[in-house]
Amino acid sequence: MNDQILCSDIDGTLISDSKRVAPQDVKALATWQKDGHLFGITSGRSLDGIKMITRQLEREPDFIVALNGAYVSSITGNIYESNLGNMISRQVLAIIRQLPAEKIIVNINRQSLQMVQRGTNGRTEIDEASLLQQLEDGMEVAKITVLLKSSDDSQLFYDQLSSSPVEVTTSDDRYIEIMQQGISKLSGLKTALERQIPLEQVIAVGDYLNDIAMIRAVGAGYAVENARPELKRVTDYQTVSHNAGPISHILNEQRRMNR
Repeated sequence: MNDQILCSDIDGTLISDSKRVAPQDVKALATWQKDGHLFGITSGRSLDGIKMITRQLEREPDFIVALNGAYVSSITGNIYESNLGNMISRQVLAIIRQLPAEKIIVNINRQSLQMVQRGTNGRTEIDEASLLQQLEDGMEVAKITVLLKSSDDSQLFYDQLSSSPVEVTTSDDRYIEIMQQGISKLSGLKTALERQIPLEQVIAVGDYLNDIAMIRAVGAGYAVENARPELKRVTDYQTVSHNAGPISHILNEQRRMNR
């Protein structure tokens, strides 16, 4: 067990419906890291969004995969960032502006901003015209997130974006996430481990479709009880729900299996 590494998604996995990490999971992770094991976060959230949650832990994660792999802080402290590129960003925005979106959120300079038609470029919003001009001027977007008006519109977005050189995934019934082609939680995990540690040594846990490729690739893939059926079908193991402290259950199970 000394060589095993644990990584976890956040929403629907590490945190409960109340956005808290279970006390037993905080304790289990602290013990895991004190024993010399590595723990990392693999999430669609931005870095700031991840840090809002990891403040609840006793120790910082040893690595972070944010924005579904578009931002990585590796086990050696290196930072890797992958952007969509200006031309591709403009193409994607032109497509999704014609589709039924409730919100469009862009991640720029590690900050998530909602795109609005008119407004002041405040802390949480960016004017559409200003965004397009900044793209013309060379600014780059790491990830574009679309909040759908209805989950039934998901396939429409996939179809319209299918010819674009981007990676498209979902992190919730109504969220479509768009990254640079080839970028995913799996690619981010490989980068985070600096390709020095085999994926066979990784225990990974998640709940949604953007976790599937990573879960299938690691040595021990877990789905929480509340996970999507598509994820459960490809996991090695299933555990309790995100409201019942899944991390402590997983680590206890792994200890029993490795005795």
